[in-house]
Amino acid sequence: MQVAPLREHSIIGKDALAATIDRLLQDPVLKTATTGVHVVNLTNGDVLYSRNADKLFHPASNMKLFTSVAALTTMGPEHRLTTRALIDSAAVPADTVRSPIWLTGAGDPEFTLGDMAEIVEQLAALGITAIDGDIICDDSKLDTLYMGEGWMWDDKSSWFWPPLSAMVVNRNSVEFFLRADSMPGAPARYRTVPAIPYFDIVNTSISLPRDSLRTLLADSTQTIQWLKAERRWQKEQEIIDITGYAVTGAPEKNFTIEVVDAVRYFGTVFRALCERAGIRITGSIRRGQAPENARIVASHASPPLSSLLTAMNKPSDNLHAELLLKLAGAAAHGTPGTAKKGIRVIKTFLGQAGIDTATIRFSDGSGVSRYNLVMPKTITGLLAAVYDHFSFSSEFIASLPIAGIDGTLDRRMHGTAAEGVLHAKTGSLSGVSTLAGYVPSAEGDMLAFSIMMSHFTGEAGPRRRIQDRICDALARFSMHEKFTGSE
Repeated sequence: MQVAPLREHSIIGKDALAATIDRLLQDPVLKTATTGVHVVNLTNGDVLYSRNADKLFHPASNMKLFTSVAALTTMGPEHRLTTRALIDSAAVPADTVRSPIWLTGAGDPEFTLGDMAEIVEQLAALGITAIDGDIICDDSKLDTLYMGEGWMWDDKSSWFWPPLSAMVVNRNSVEFFLRADSMPGAPARYRTVPAIPYFDIVNTSISLPRDSLRTLLADSTQTIQWLKAERRWQKEQEIIDITGYAVTGAPEKNFTIEVVDAVRYFGTVFRALCERAGIRITGSIRRGQAPENARIVASHASPPLSSLLTAMNKPSDNLHAELLLKLAGAAAHGTPGTAKKGIRVIKTFLGQAGIDTATIRFSDGSGVSRYNLVMPKTITGLLAAVYDHFSFSSEFIASLPIAGIDGTLDRRMHGTAAEGVLHAKTGSLSGVSTLAGYVPSAEGDMLAFSIMMSHFTGEAGPRRRIQDRICDALARFSMHEKFTGSE
């Protein structure tokens, strides 16, 4: 991590820093909000600023900091998640395999259609042209609670919330691309990625020439329903309704829709790719557990955990977070991995670091749940403990967004002393905005900070700008005047 560049207007001493942050927190946009801030100098343990540091807040995606630690302590930065295909130990991998084929899910959030094709190619390379048996999907690595504790019921039917399962392919989602048919009045045309029949489709959309649309828009008695694809999520049905008007010549519209049954989807994709590769499977798709002595005939390993953490923290991906929390639980406390087991890992780490866990609460790995409640000083305590944990501190810090450079901070703190040197995790829920991480002071001392804002209405943008100004102040801070360029 680089040292913050010196700025003309440095902040010298704790009193000056406190006065600067106090002034920023007096902004009228925070009048109805509750705000907590805690800043610690990791070089000497000195608390540089504290406001409501022992009050409870919703962490939002700052929860991913805790999930990252759980994954790193149980699996290590180089660990890879391996998805496998297996057959009976007595079966011969010849042209026809007389055995079921088991697919064991690893909870790999980045397992793609291409990765599944790689497994199928390995089967074809063995000379297999037929499998005389069922496709048995083994999702026993993780539990079958497909949503997190405390998630909102109306969050369903969104690609943000695919089912949490050991069996993941293409984020357990299907992309729909819609456009008007050339014949007026005909239903819109659609294609899917992957191009594999899975959902039942009810297409009542109507293709319209642009002139006909203008006529409809001019008629105040008409209600225009725009083209869309949506799953019947209220009853957890895997039926897609394509509705509304598709305008001729308009750009193709894209909708990403999550599946309900992750196991069936995984098996369906596998069967379709096998058929394309000339491998016929006679049986059906069902759930089951692979025997311990089954023979591995194909596999795919994920990128190392350090890469998965970067893919989680930079864009703040919820699927990665929930799966990694459960996988940490499985690694520490046995299968099936659960969120509660993963939370036990977090609390164990915090306890070993001397952090009190009796008055805080964790419910999921992503921070989506409003049941999560932590203190700003809990977060800085975690950051301090990780900073001293040399076996994975560099991978942890590298996974965080960098101010003004990438991830969820790519558009923030440009032109400030924090740009390019601050590594931090953002967090957002309705009425909640958080930011926590590391920033070097003007002296080069590493500072850990947590800023938590909650109970406000309206956009988070004005609150984030205050956070950014606090971070700029931290990067311009020094305890001693000699580090400011003054004589």
